[in-house]
Amino acid sequence: MLSVAKEYKDLPKYSLFGALANNTAAQVPTLIITKYFSESILGSYNLAYRIVTAPLLLLTTALSQVVFQKITNLSHVSPKDIYSFVLKGTLGLFILFFPLIPIMYFFGDIIFSIAFGDKWKLAGNYAVYLSFSAVFQLSVSPFSTVLLIGNNVRIGMLWQVFYFTSITITLLLASSSNIDMFLIVLVSHNILLYLLYFFLILLGSKRLVNINNTTIKK
Repeated sequence: MLSVAKEYKDLPKYSLFGALANNTAAQVPTLIITKYFSESILGSYNLAYRIVTAPLLLLTTALSQVVFQKITNLSHVSPKDIYSFVLKGTLGLFILFFPLIPIMYFFGDIIFSIAFGDKWKLAGNYAVYLSFSAVFQLSVSPFSTVLLIGNNVRIGMLWQVFYFTSITITLLLASSSNIDMFLIVLVSHNILLYLLYFFLILLGSKRLVNINNTTIKK
């Protein structure tokens, strides 16, 4: 019990602050679009965002709990297997979610027009952009639970704060452009930051092996 308490002692302190930064960052695009673009653009963006991300987000949220249990178990039983588990799992989710991109690219505007009416056709165009970042974000996110274990909590928190800071600055700089360029900047930013996140998760996976080996030696 004492070892478990030590392992998770930093979790509340860092995870709550990181979660606050992460949740605020998720609202930044909407807030900036609200201030610098028209209501019709905002409505189309919000609809595209909900349709593209909501179903996959439900799946990855449920999957995150399963992944966390698996990684927690591996961290005590076989920490060397966490790295391959994360690598294969992320690749598997990416392959699973990737068809969303061509579907939205070729049929997005048609799907939105049929489902919501012609006035929402623009949302289908925005969904094309958002599908790219959604695939990357939702493939990586479930395995971020690696950064909830041991000293990895600090790494997770630092990335969340950096993500909030960078997306705010980046989108403010892009706010003077048209909405298409704004979305391209948003998507490019998210892909780059989530590739960094993936690298940090893999780094965290290796750190769990080192921490376990150090504990065994002691």
